[in-house]
Amino acid sequence: MQGALLHPWVGTLPLSAVVVGDLYDADALQRALLHRVADMPGAPPPPRLLHTTIPFPRSKQALERTHGTLSSSPYACVWVRGEPPHQAYLGAKGVRQGTISKNIGKPAAQCVVCRAAMLRLWTDLLRNVDPPMRPASLRTDTLPDTYAGAKTVATAYRKLRDSFLALPAFRNWVVD
Repeated sequence: MQGALLHPWVGTLPLSAVVVGDLYDADALQRALLHRVADMPGAPPPPRLLHTTIPFPRSKQALERTHGTLSSSPYACVWVRGEPPHQAYLGAKGVRQGTISKNIGKPAAQCVVCRAAMLRLWTDLLRNVDPPMRPASLRTDTLPDTYAGAKTVATAYRKLRDSFLALPAFRNWVVD
């Protein structure tokens, strides 16, 4: 589990387990998470599928029992734990809520996990690591200047992703 920017540094990060509560259905989980990728070459070991009866107080089912029908929001909430003060972001499409239109696209208006911010972190990392110390696919003096360009240099990740998407169960997926 990772993205193209992280893969050259740490390789594939497999899930060791998936824990499900209220909506646990062993057959459906096996079909969705295990059977669809069983024939994929180079696939990591399958995760263990676990059921818990411990209630999750913020699950949709628990909240609907106390508040009625819920609808989803287009906003994401991101908590960042780091050097104090810890930060929380509310936004959509990589832009913090409350940003005025003239500030859209500026770093101060961006969420810390949007594509532009991830590209800045990735580029800063590469600038601070000498080329001989970088993963093989990143040993170049010219760095991509776009998020899409940065993703294209992760050749091993792309190969794994393409083999995943070539499986019959995923051929019709639309991937950005």
